[in-house]
Amino acid sequence: MTIEPASLKPLLDTLEGLGYAQFSAPGDRHGSWEWPFYKKAGALTLFVIFAATPAGRDGTLATELWIGAQADRGFVRKLVHSQETRGEELAGIAGDLARHAEKAARQAGSLRPSDLTASPLTPRDRGMGKPPRRFARG
Repeated sequence: MTIEPASLKPLLDTLEGLGYAQFSAPGDRHGSWEWPFYKKAGALTLFVIFAATPAGRDGTLATELWIGAQADRGFVRKLVHSQETRGEELAGIAGDLARHAEKAARQAGSLRPSDLTASPLTPRDRGMGKPPRRFARG
């Protein structure tokens, strides 16, 4: 699936106007086309992510807007908008998506550190990945 980012310029303009920057280039991630944006807000990094996933053989796409936040070892991610559209109609709903992205950014801005869930421990935190202890031969 290929989506031309220029066809979603209203989405880009809206999020950049609200202080969000592209986190990475838009592209395929695990079967979905994603375009992530982020913004620093105090101790939190806020996210708004647009995703489009093939939803059927007829060219239908499931489009979604996700918000999230992370800080230190906590994170949260929430789906805030979803709809289905035909792939060739995506550019035609870009303005509508931009309005939903503006609402999503406001929702992301209301996230607080208390909303975050502790991140799972890494293998190193659980004692894995450390060099083996040496035992004295005796």
